[in-house]
Amino acid sequence: MLADASWIWLNEKTHPQLQSSPYTYYCEKDDFDGYCAVEISRAYRFMKTAVSLKIDVCADTVYRLWINGMFTGSGPVYSGGDNSSVLRAGKRYFSTYKLQSDPETLSIRAIVRKNPTIMAESSAGVGGFILSCEITYDDGTVESVNTDDKWDIRLLNSRISDAETDFTRPQAEWEKAQIVPYPVDLFKSPIPNLSEEQIFPQNREMMICPPYSSARFCVDFDRIYAAYAIFSCDGEDYTVLCGASECEDEPYETEKITAKGKVEYFSIQYKSYGKIIFDVINRGSTPVKIYDVSLLFRHYPVSRRGTFMCSDAELNSIYRLCVDTLDICRQDLHLDSPRHREPLGCVGDYYIEALTEYFVYGDKALTGFDITRIGDYLLANDGKMFHTSYSLIWIMMIYDYYTYTGDDSIFAETEQAMLKLLQKFEEYVGPLGVIEKAPNYMFVDWVNIDGFDLHHPPKALGQAVLTAFYYRALDITSKIYALRSNNKLRSRFRLAADAVKKGFNDCFYDEKRGLYFAGMGTKETSPVGKWLPENVRKRYFMRHVNALAVLFGLADGKDAKTIAVRVASDKTLGDVQPYFMHYVLDVVYKYGLFEKYGLKLIRRWKTLVDECPKGLGECWPGFDGDHSHAWGCTPAYQLTRAVLGLEIVGAGFSEIKLKPELYGLESAEIYLPTPYGDIECILSRGNKPKIKVPDGISYTLL
Repeated sequence: MLADASWIWLNEKTHPQLQSSPYTYYCEKDDFDGYCAVEISRAYRFMKTAVSLKIDVCADTVYRLWINGMFTGSGPVYSGGDNSSVLRAGKRYFSTYKLQSDPETLSIRAIVRKNPTIMAESSAGVGGFILSCEITYDDGTVESVNTDDKWDIRLLNSRISDAETDFTRPQAEWEKAQIVPYPVDLFKSPIPNLSEEQIFPQNREMMICPPYSSARFCVDFDRIYAAYAIFSCDGEDYTVLCGASECEDEPYETEKITAKGKVEYFSIQYKSYGKIIFDVINRGSTPVKIYDVSLLFRHYPVSRRGTFMCSDAELNSIYRLCVDTLDICRQDLHLDSPRHREPLGCVGDYYIEALTEYFVYGDKALTGFDITRIGDYLLANDGKMFHTSYSLIWIMMIYDYYTYTGDDSIFAETEQAMLKLLQKFEEYVGPLGVIEKAPNYMFVDWVNIDGFDLHHPPKALGQAVLTAFYYRALDITSKIYALRSNNKLRSRFRLAADAVKKGFNDCFYDEKRGLYFAGMGTKETSPVGKWLPENVRKRYFMRHVNALAVLFGLADGKDAKTIAVRVASDKTLGDVQPYFMHYVLDVVYKYGLFEKYGLKLIRRWKTLVDECPKGLGECWPGFDGDHSHAWGCTPAYQLTRAVLGLEIVGAGFSEIKLKPELYGLESAEIYLPTPYGDIECILSRGNKPKIKVPDGISYTLL
């Protein structure tokens, strides 16, 4: 349908300063035209009786769409991208809406915003909007309505930025849109449209600010939501500051609204809300009233199929907080948090989120789409991503996708990007067989050691972790080619992995300590700078590298279980944040240590529940960060897997082993989604497990 529609925008002669757009949030803004939002409209009266509508729609950066006065949806689906990227969007995705029609009329209205204002957004470099509406009549005939230069458009003068709206500015006149060339190809989005659900606050009273005064009000919600704020306000002359807050008493992001008289306001950009904090300045002789406050909760529209409940209320509260936070990070791409709204460069976050999703939602579409979009970016950017280690975790994400879904088509879709990535890392390998010439060693964890931030550590603190992830990527790639019966490439990557493994043990294993250290103190060969500090001549023994060594099989031939115990319990190896605790818990499960250490480690999440029961903290209490960060959601994955004793033998749950264990709990009830249906398991102390496995799954109960 969109092949017959045209991209439209403001007339270039009338608005020459509002045509171009930065490609991403990271571009130098002075090189492009300014911010603007427009309203686009078209109305029709049917000659026959209409029964249904099918609408394909896209915009360059942001749209919100109403059909016949009813809100229909927002978009576009994000293209992907990476932190710090200034690349133009390589693809643009359109969404499809199917609606019942008014029998006599069709009214289309859209608010469209130009310029990326958050990290997840990207642009083709021009403002634009495109829509095609297929109308089906009661006699079975079909007609299409498409955007063209007959559509009406006007600049929304009131929208100064995403953060400022001035309703006292004069309204612009309607004019005819201009057809504009658009330099990026359109593809149909492979995921369902996001849902927007109205959420009301716990306190719904009208807020009143007396004449010639100022006042602060707080509107509280039951948990944190990724949402748009909606409210009405009325007064003679006033300013309202609408602040987004998660758990804090102060807003971290504020929208300024200036008005005279009654207005209805909606945010053009979603944010992370646990509270709305209103600061009102009343310059008039009558009270200012704020009322009808709510949120439009934006989320991926897949319901929870999987659950974990047990006799321990503390573990249940941890599980719920993890899954509630995961809900708000599942948008039309994964987010590290709806407060940061970073692009797909945070692969380490999404790797953990995706694993948990297989156990909670049983959905593969969003993860599969993210994997292919990351691949598109790697091909466009010579195999490089901002977080060097995260690009390798992408290959782990691919293999997990196959393991949990059985969908091997992902291998062909990502092959060229995977080869490009590994070719780039081959350039980083030094003569000792380990990574020595990488542009940086980030990301390890949000931990500070000797004044160094492990976000971007020196070689001595990051080299072994990056080499371990590289080994795992080579190991997985060899397995992928074995599954595809490509013995030549299987052997090539197996030999490469074995060489890195030898180098890893030769370079980083300390016989005297019986542990691996984090990196060599040799002089840095890559240029030092913001993301690569000058190296230090010191050996650091940390949980991070030792966890990966035993988890990935690099410690074969050493006393791997002894190292695993120290990873779980040795405080001299330093701390890890909730993100990296995922790998620690994987070690505990792999080496049969869950009974002694697993629940104890997971109970540490109770500190995050106590700190902010509305959303999951990015780091342990005492560190700065948001409270909507799903990279720490691993307990929802670990609890289900460990209590079930799950081992996937055949991809897509075609064959599994189960070894249920209560680990000292009185009872547990688990529902685990699979491509064949849900596995059900009810456990109680002293009783035989009640297990129901769907037909099609071959399983062994151990």
